[in-house]
Amino acid sequence: MGGGNRPNRTCSGRIGQPQSRGDRITRWFDTSCFPVPAAFTYGSDSRTNPDVRGPGFTQLDFGLEKGSSLFKEKARFIPRVEAFNILNTPHFNPPQRNAGANNFGQLFESNGMPGVIQCALEDYLLRTMYVRPSRAGALFSRWQHVH
Repeated sequence: MGGGNRPNRTCSGRIGQPQSRGDRITRWFDTSCFPVPAAFTYGSDSRTNPDVRGPGFTQLDFGLEKGSSLFKEKARFIPRVEAFNILNTPHFNPPQRNAGANNFGQLFESNGMPGVIQCALEDYLLRTMYVRPSRAGALFSRWQHVH
C-alpha cells in the first residue's frame, strides 16, 4: 500500500471471480483484506504487494508518410498522418492506497491522452549549391606563386 500507516493484511486481496469493467474500476482489489490497524499500532502489511498492483499500460500508435518530388526534384513534399492511442484505451493511475479513505481500492484517476490523430505536410525547397573559390583565396594563391 505504501506511504503513511500501513493496514493489517488478512488475505491476498485478489478478487477471484470475473467482474465487469465498471466493477473492476470501483473495486480493483478486495478491500476487506486490509483493515485499518488500531490506534498507535503498526499494520502487518508489507510496503509492496505483488498481489495488488495497478492496471497495465497498453497503447497502439501508428504513423504513415509518403515523400514526393515536384518540379524536377526542386521541391519535395512529405504528407504525414500520425495516430496515437488508436484504440482509445483508458490508462488509469494505481488504485487509492490509503486504507482510511472512502475511495480505498478504487481507480479514480486516469493519465495519458485519449485517441489523437494529427496530419502534417512538410515541404522542402531543394536548391543546387555551386561552390566557387573566393576571390581573396585566388589572390592569395597568386601572391604566393609570385614570391
